Amino acid sequence: MEFAMNKKLMMLLMPVILGACTYSSTTASNNTTTISEAALQHHNWTLIQVDNHKLTDLQIKEKPNLEIGENMRATGFAGCNHFFGQSILRENQFKIEKMAISQKMCFGQVMGIENILSDTLTQYSTIILYEDYLKLHNGTHQLIFKLNDYK
Repeated sequence: MEFAMNKKLMMLLMPVILGACTYSSTTASNNTTTISEAALQHHNWTLIQVDNHKLTDLQIKEKPNLEIGENMRATGFAGCNHFFGQSILRENQFKIEKMAISQKMCFGQVMGIENILSDTLTQYSTIILYEDYLKLHNGTHQLIFKLNDYK
């Protein structure tokens, strides 16, 4: 009798359990979650990868970063120069509007990374937000940042 009840209970719960597993894997793989401004604000992100190149493989003294502050105000370091501007988020598309950047002369890999970072941030890119990572990608470049909030 007890075995029959457990079997019936399992039969009733199985669709719920399977449905929950299917829902979470679909959500994660399709990344259909809309990102809010609140999820981006008051965080500092360190650039760890440009296209398929990890920054640890490159000769860079100070890693570039992106900080989104109050009212979506963006500031950061591009590898040689500092920048700031107004970030815009629309339907998981992100860009920094009217970005101003200092004009120090840069050389080598640093200049290349700075140009890619600047070009990507000033054009709309698809933004994907993971727990500790932020990914921006457009038709040309992909940037991956790691959450690095000040302690």
